[in-house]
Amino acid sequence: MSPDEQLRAPRNASIKEKSMKKEYRPMLATLVDQPFDSKDWVYETKWDGFRLVAEVRRDSVRLFSRNGIEVTARYHSIAQALRIITEPCVIDGELVALDAKGRSRFQLLQNALRE
Repeated sequence: MSPDEQLRAPRNASIKEKSMKKEYRPMLATLVDQPFDSKDWVYETKWDGFRLVAEVRRDSVRLFSRNGIEVTARYHSIAQALRIITEPCVIDGELVALDAKGRSRFQLLQNALRE
């Protein structure tokens, strides 16, 4: 069994697999006319990378692009690292590569993905 098959192989057959497109939508930036401030909003740093949604279940980890395309095989090491999480969850995040000063650099990420 390949590493990707191991990541997706169910330990509990009663858990039903569903398509990411139907279940999750990543939070994406929205264009507004002017800046605002509100206690009802939480803001995040603008990273320069790829949006990933991780679906972590007790029996598997699956990674999806912002468009709902499964990319687990491409980012196998990330999926493997997420297996330490013991409770089912969905993580909406950004895959980035940081330079020596801790700044995200898209070119560094592209170069890392080529290797």
